[in-house]
Amino acid sequence: MFFQTAHGDFYPFDGPDGTLAHAFAPSSGIGGDAHFDDDETFTFRSNTAHEFGHSLGLSHSEDPGALMYPIYSYQNPERFILPQDDVRGIQSLYGANKDPIPPGPTAPPTPDACDSNLVLDAVATLRGETLFFKNSFFWRSYPQSNTPQQTLIANLWPDAPDSVDAAYESQQSDKVFLFKGFTYLYSGPYMYEFSLRTGRMLRVLSNSYFLPCTNY
Repeated sequence: MFFQTAHGDFYPFDGPDGTLAHAFAPSSGIGGDAHFDDDETFTFRSNTAHEFGHSLGLSHSEDPGALMYPIYSYQNPERFILPQDDVRGIQSLYGANKDPIPPGPTAPPTPDACDSNLVLDAVATLRGETLFFKNSFFWRSYPQSNTPQQTLIANLWPDAPDSVDAAYESQQSDKVFLFKGFTYLYSGPYMYEFSLRTGRMLRVLSNSYFLPCTNY
């Protein structure tokens, strides 16, 4: 249900750019209700699914990849798969699905920086930060903090691929370039572009393709 400001539940909304929504765990009265601030703009599916998780009895998760993480994350609805942390949470309340349906795809687990077998996909710098990429996540390491912040790539770059193979910061353009699907072998003044999916060489490029000469 959509409301504006005070709406009778002792949790008034605060207008644009504030609290987006809230929901109540199952109980009598307003238990199970989900309320949305009519003054806000929503990425409706992920916001709604998060609040409906509360309506079903789920609390917030400490997993940055979970739908029930306290901070909303951008999710592409065409590619979204419910993370395992949320699946385990809802099954702990209601049990596993006993219907004889074929299993669907499962979301990969959230990478753990404490995993001794962790292999990163890419590492880059950006404006003094160090970025560590793994699957659809990356960590941001700040000089001012000893604790890296983990988040989804899509939270910072919504149009980026789900994962990256390489990343590079151009200080000249103040941009970070994310590469996906190709690998490059360098030999002398040339580089050879290969598809990671097929292993086939696609083209031969000069080194100046990515490193143009600007001394004109």
